[in-house]
Formats: sequence, C-alpha cells, structure tokens
Amino acid sequence: MADIADIAEKIRAKLVGSDLQKGSVLVCVHGLGELLIDASTCEVSLDRQDGNPDATVTMDIDTLQGLREGTVSPTFAVMMGRISIRGDLDLVGKLAKLMKGL
Repeated sequence: MADIADIAEKIRAKLVGSDLQKGSVLVCVHGLGELLIDASTCEVSLDRQDGNPDATVTMDIDTLQGLREGTVSPTFAVMMGRISIRGDLDLVGKLAKLMKGL
C-alpha cells in the first residue's frame, strides 16, 4: 500500500489540466490519514485546513486498497456502508472518475 503522500501526489497530477474546476473534498482513510483535495487550486493537503469542505468521504484502508486495485466497486462499497459520503455527491462522483486507476 502506498503511503498517503504518494497518493496525494498522484491525485495532484491528475487534477492539473482536468475539467474539475471547483470544490473541495476531504478524504478520511482510517489507518492512513486525511487528504484535503481542492479542485479550484489543484492542491492536495495532508492535513485538514480551516473551513468546511464541500464533501467528506470516509473509508478504511482495506476499502481504499480494493478501490485502487479494482477489486472493490465504489457503488457497492457505498451501498454496503464501507464508504461514507456527506455533502456534494456530484463533486465526489467527478473526483472518483478522475482518480480511477491511481
């Protein structure tokens, strides 16, 4: 499993030049840490900033690994409660498509 800094760099690289122009998502991975993804600035921070993100996504490290390997369906994981999403679902969906194959 890659560490949180490696994942942050990969997300940052995909944000640059993407059509995702605004919004922020806090991704909390139990056992790994947090990432604050800000599409408007193409920044990915390893710590929570002041303010409220547009959405929060929470999962455990095993679910993240399965998503990265393609062995866990994001839709199924949400339906089974392995991923919790609060806030802007449209933004989370766009970010999920962008992050495919990390």
